Amino acid sequence: MMNEIDSFIQDYGNPGSRRARKRIMIVDDQGFNIDALIIILKYSIKLKDVKDICDCVYDGKQALELIIKDVAQNKFQSCSYDLILMDCNMPVMDGCEASSRIRLHLHELKI
Repeated sequence: MMNEIDSFIQDYGNPGSRRARKRIMIVDDQGFNIDALIIILKYSIKLKDVKDICDCVYDGKQALELIIKDVAQNKFQSCSYDLILMDCNMPVMDGCEASSRIRLHLHELKI
């Protein structure tokens, strides 16, 4: 039986799916971890250049700022990120705090 993650990855690889237009954000303070996730996504999604759908930032504050900017560019109607892969232990703002603030921001806007 296919679980949600498998379905998600399969949808990204299908050009006609709703998720084909969405983006992925990777949040990690270690460049090696970001590179590893990009490689894993590349082979899971089977896209030649997965970097075309990924944005990478290095701390939770940058992630929150990117979400706020993205939602504003979408006229406060939607968020372009369908998946955020976030490290919990980072400088500036850790992943738990960033996740809470992102959820609160999107909830306040009813997105």
